[in-house]
Order: sequence, then C-alpha cells, then structure tokens
Amino acid sequence: MSDHPNTNYDPDVEFGKASVIKKGTKATIVVVSILLDSVMEACKDLDVTILYYTTLEPFDYETLAKNSPSNKILICEPHFEGSLLYDIHKGLPDRFLMIKHVAFPREIFRNYGSYSEKVNYYKLTSQNIREQAQFLIEAKS
Repeated sequence: MSDHPNTNYDPDVEFGKASVIKKGTKATIVVVSILLDSVMEACKDLDVTILYYTTLEPFDYETLAKNSPSNKILICEPHFEGSLLYDIHKGLPDRFLMIKHVAFPREIFRNYGSYSEKVNYYKLTSQNIREQAQFLIEAKS
C-alpha cells in the first residue's frame, strides 16, 4: 500500500502529531496515511473536520480531543477495521460516540489483483468515504 502515496495532498507533518487539514462541525474524519487524497476528494464540500495521522504510535490524543466538535467519527485507515478504536475512545473519554469505518475487513484476503482493484473491492474509495461521512452528518445524535 505504501507504494501508492498521496499525490494531491502532502501536508507538513511532525512525528507523533496529527495535522488539522480542515475544520468543520458535523463530524470528524480521522484519516491515516495513504487515504488522505481520497478523503479530501470525498469531503471537499462537507462540513467536517479532517485530522491526518501519519503515525499511529504515539497517537496524538490532544489534537483529536481539541478538534472533534461532534460525537460523530469516521475512521479511514488502510489497516484492519477497528485498529484505531481503542485510541479514539481513549482520546474522547466520557463521550457517547457514533463511529463508522472505511478500512480493510478483519479477514484473510483471498482475492488478487491490482492496487485499484483491491481498493474498489474493499470499498476504500472516495465514494464510500463520502457515503459514510454523509451518513454520520445526517444521523441523529
């Protein structure tokens, strides 16, 4: 997957710190690594906060806590679904969260193909990211 870096967005990063890419009010998108381009395309006109993480350890709890205006979180990670759940809950304690994922399912991969075929098969696409973000935005808290 790292052979396919972000090409449209390449923000300056600091080790162990999340970057606030966009500020909004309806949901927070936590995006990891190579999915930034897809998230930015999907959410360009949505009222969401986008937090970009290049490293998962150490996890930047402070930026998450300061930049999550709603309890609606979309995790976009090019890892197994749920990999960041512990950190999200730890970073936002005492809050009832609505969380959606765009990630690889926790299963043994039994399909073959190109990078784009795998991205489409597992729905790590801009279209799916947008659908999940819109679901959160429209959901009743």
